[in-house]
Amino acid sequence: MVATHRGEAQAPPQTLSTEAAAARLGWTDAQVRRALRSRTLRGFKPNPEGRWLVTAESVDAALRYATEGGVPAGVPEKLRRFSRLTAELTALTLELADDFAGVRA
Repeated sequence: MVATHRGEAQAPPQTLSTEAAAARLGWTDAQVRRALRSRTLRGFKPNPEGRWLVTAESVDAALRYATEGGVPAGVPEKLRRFSRLTAELTALTLELADDFAGVRA
């Protein structure tokens, strides 16, 4: 249990390793770490030299966002299509960045 600023006990957040989060999201480990650094996913390092831990809640939110096409209900179909294309381009950009990182090394 974790104490809050009001003194009541609260359960610590469920966490996943970056590898487990990547498997659930269908991403690479590098993509998860990049999303953590950009704060697209929430997580923390238990100590400065430690590995990232990703909150299960943020992984679930990312999965819901992807499942819903990243667009709230009631949005016109053209905007919904545009949003899906933007999401695909973002995913492709991340994949290309990983590919080029291997070329530069």
